[in-house]
Amino acid sequence: MKNKILILFLIIGLFACRNEESIFNINVPEDAFFFKAMPGGAMMHYKLPDDSDIFALNVRYTNAQGKEVLKVGSYVGDSLLMDGFNEARQNVPARITFVNNRNEESEPICMTFDTQDSAPYAFFKELEVSPSWEGFQVIYNTPEIVTGMVHVFYMGTNPQTQQEDTILLRSFPINKGGDTLQFALQQAREKNTVIIRTDDFRGYCVRQEIWKDVEAYFTENFPMTKDNYNDGGLSLERDDAKTGVEYLFDGERKGLGRLQYVLKDPNNKDECYTYVAGPYALGKPVIIDLKEEKVPAFIRIYSMLPMSGSFTYNSGALYSVWSGFYYDKLPCDITVYAGNDGDPNADSWVRMGSLKESPSLNRADRWTHPYELYTAVVKSERDLEAADEIYVDVKFVASSKKYRYLKMIVNDTYDSATTTRNTNSGDYFTMQELEVYVKKD
Repeated sequence: MKNKILILFLIIGLFACRNEESIFNINVPEDAFFFKAMPGGAMMHYKLPDDSDIFALNVRYTNAQGKEVLKVGSYVGDSLLMDGFNEARQNVPARITFVNNRNEESEPICMTFDTQDSAPYAFFKELEVSPSWEGFQVIYNTPEIVTGMVHVFYMGTNPQTQQEDTILLRSFPINKGGDTLQFALQQAREKNTVIIRTDDFRGYCVRQEIWKDVEAYFTENFPMTKDNYNDGGLSLERDDAKTGVEYLFDGERKGLGRLQYVLKDPNNKDECYTYVAGPYALGKPVIIDLKEEKVPAFIRIYSMLPMSGSFTYNSGALYSVWSGFYYDKLPCDITVYAGNDGDPNADSWVRMGSLKESPSLNRADRWTHPYELYTAVVKSERDLEAADEIYVDVKFVASSKKYRYLKMIVNDTYDSATTTRNTNSGDYFTMQELEVYVKKD
């Protein structure tokens, strides 16, 4: 029995000696390290002592998920990121040890550091979920350092089970500087429940919030006529070319009149059956009078469909306008304002929305691309009827404020994609049809 006790003490003494041998002492300068709080954690700046015994340093702390994290620093660097946090915290414990080349650690130095809200957590601080057209909109701002993902859901009907369920609309990385996103819902409801969740890049859920009874604004096409449209005399009113304001609101969105004219005789060149503004119409205001105060939603501009005999001629009533090209007269840069004073020079106009594409944008990326890339042009009225319309919407930020007037300015048109020659030196622009949509009463 005495021998067993003696052996036990020897074993304990041996481990104690080994433990003492695994720890080495070192003098640490006061400025060896300091912490700076940042979004989602803190940055530890360090300076390893000038000691040949020191190989590296270890920093251990517990992250937001309760897991111990080990960060290793060496002479190669001078800082370590203490990440893995969500909501801002103070006095997070950290244990710092120095390591020699035998992987032995010094006695731990206990310190604390503070953190700031991570981007996925702070995302909700300046987040606005508000009504929008046929759905809702999300507006957010972000801190300088952004990480993480956003998932936007709404309560709708699951098409497979026909039961109410959370339906994912979109997932996206948090964008530096923030963004404004609009979500139009296929399942039309007057009010919606919106769920937004954020994750960090490790896949952990950071935060989730719910907005109930978010109203959806529904739109309707406002019945426009030439009496609602005042372009200050910019319209090219030519009876021989069949151009003028009347063609902007005749309900023909694809170019049927032009097609029928060409089908009569392939040599026909003059009649266009469309609206043309100019010369020097770019940058000039066009006033749309709704005759009463309405909540404007967006405007829709149509392009004529490509067809046999369209604008590739070298003569005709408007050759000086088209110069053989149509699509470089279509707008690529539009700004729309709203107000209750019809004076185009009034200071009270409120900017509502815009379309802004580069004039030299790749043809496949333009809103007019079906026209420019059409390989099978429309050759019959049956083709025209079967073809999709070509249009672009200039959408406005949803609001309940009513206005009587809209001011539209076409700032620029596309460059020709097939020649370096300026084929719109007269600064004309054209639209096949113009529609105005307002909030449904």
